[in-house]
Amino acid sequence: MSGVSEISNTMLQISDLSCRINGMQVLYNVDMRIEKGKITALFGDSGTGKTTFLKILSLLFREDPAYEVSGKVYFGKDGATEDILAVRDDLWRIRRKVVYISQVPNPLHMSILKNVEFPLILQGVKDKALLSEKAVSALKSVNLYDEVKERLNSSATGLSGGQKQKLCIARALTLNPEVILLDEPTSSLDTTNKLLIEELIKELGTKYTIIVVSHDREQIKRIADSCFECVDGKIVISQI
Repeated sequence: MSGVSEISNTMLQISDLSCRINGMQVLYNVDMRIEKGKITALFGDSGTGKTTFLKILSLLFREDPAYEVSGKVYFGKDGATEDILAVRDDLWRIRRKVVYISQVPNPLHMSILKNVEFPLILQGVKDKALLSEKAVSALKSVNLYDEVKERLNSSATGLSGGQKQKLCIARALTLNPEVILLDEPTSSLDTTNKLLIEELIKELGTKYTIIVVSHDREQIKRIADSCFECVDGKIVISQI
């Protein structure tokens, strides 16, 4: 029965994943399983392939012809049956399910509310009441709404570093993702905001499958359910 249990708990099954960028090998024959509803951490030195790995899972690599990717990444609940690397068209269908949040918070030059509504607008949602409802819900999910409710129409660029990171996470949540990819989500924050974002990640980990890249081993101990180490392009299970 253990094999059946493993399959039912799988969100991503990665098989023989390799990547070259501009002819240079970055990832080598990666095999790993990501459990659904868990926080999985990936750590390692700079240049070992961590961010590349996230860009492959989110299909962002499709926009860069320098990437040569091979292998399979099966995605989906209860067995992960679709190879997302085989998807060539309708990339947004996968990106709605597997969302990537970059290391540096990048609010758009528009209001706080419009920032969070923007992914839905791109998807063709025009109902203003629905847009506002989903945006407010996302802001509440990241514990930001109470801080900004009096200035939702003010520019998002005036937010603090921690608030900008929360905003970017809220923006991703409007798409109702299944997997959230976080690339060094606290590297640009002070200690207070770092701990607040860690608490948020743990809260979100009860609802979503999360993969977080971090160089901070103490942080990984605090937030992660399982951990992998990236060493010279290979990803191996690790104990922190």
